[in-house]
Amino acid sequence: MLIHLFAYVVSYVICKSSIKYRLAVFIISLMFATIGFFYVVTPNADLEHHYRSIEQVKAFGFASFDANNYWSGEYGYKYLILLVSKLPYKNFLPFLSAFVGYLFIGAMVEKLGKYYHLNNSRTFMMLFYTLCFVNFDGFVNGIRTLLSFSILSYFIITDLFENKNKIICYVAYAICLTIHPVCAIPIAIRIVVGFLKIKSIRFFVLLFALWPFLLTTISSILGSFSNISIVYTLNRMLYDYTENSSNTRNIIPNLYYSLTMLVRATGIVVFLCLFFKGTSKEVRKTSENNFESFYIAIISFIAGSVISYHIFLRLCMFALLMSPVVIGAYYSSHQKVIMDIGTYNAKTYKISLILINSMISFLFNVFIYDRNIQFDFVLY
Repeated sequence: MLIHLFAYVVSYVICKSSIKYRLAVFIISLMFATIGFFYVVTPNADLEHHYRSIEQVKAFGFASFDANNYWSGEYGYKYLILLVSKLPYKNFLPFLSAFVGYLFIGAMVEKLGKYYHLNNSRTFMMLFYTLCFVNFDGFVNGIRTLLSFSILSYFIITDLFENKNKIICYVAYAICLTIHPVCAIPIAIRIVVGFLKIKSIRFFVLLFALWPFLLTTISSILGSFSNISIVYTLNRMLYDYTENSSNTRNIIPNLYYSLTMLVRATGIVVFLCLFFKGTSKEVRKTSENNFESFYIAIISFIAGSVISYHIFLRLCMFALLMSPVVIGAYYSSHQKVIMDIGTYNAKTYKISLILINSMISFLFNVFIYDRNIQFDFVLY
């Protein structure tokens, strides 16, 4: 925990220095990746299962792992395992996951900084705030979910805010889907928002918030195409995360899960409210309107997923990765106001609210969610 906390202190110092932005992102990414390299595997943790997969590939070859029906369709994940199996230590799996993930997050923040015409110092602070919402354990232990979401977030921002490189974005969506099938949810919502051009907030709330009532129908449709590997994977994920989840059934009496959901949900609601108040609809650009529709749809789906801990938690991670959009919008709308850690006045209360929100998420990640993370100079 202390090492994790130290990494954030170093990140803040780097963000307050005069170093070039891309170099700073590289250093921060390398730092978190190096810490992930020495992550100690705990029994029954996700990383233990990933390491077991690497051992399987090393012992019996990739064909045996590729033939495993459970991972059917997750080609991106399987080839990542193949890559790491060629390296001397299994520790390179969390290293690569964290390094690539943080690089994409930094690139996304840089892209939004240019979109909002922010100076270097504000882009740096937007990066630091965003890091506070990142679940480090997701990169070094869970691997698949946050790695796929970090890549997906970058290309969704490119898609919505730059409105170019569409083919590259769609290819990236497909790749993210093969790393973790949960990416199908934000990708499907992006398709609905982009191609149907439906702007009604009420429609989004009804369509996505009530999705659990359509669960049987969705599973039946996916089951009809289960001979297709990626569809089979989607259907298996849906079953594992809803009908077959002991965590889902025990979520109400479990204080830890309830606290996790409360913190994530509160952060997202704050961002949603702030985004609505950020810029007036009369001067808001088309890209921001598209993002608003997309974000409302995501949050509506999250609200409908409250009884399914696994889907709820994962989509909250994705929604919180969208935080630099809101932070950038407020920096842009208050260009003449100094906004930094430790400043507060009547003109900066909204940025202070973002600061408080990020600090709560940071404290939760370091002292509660990641409380059992341990590091040691152990090579696997």
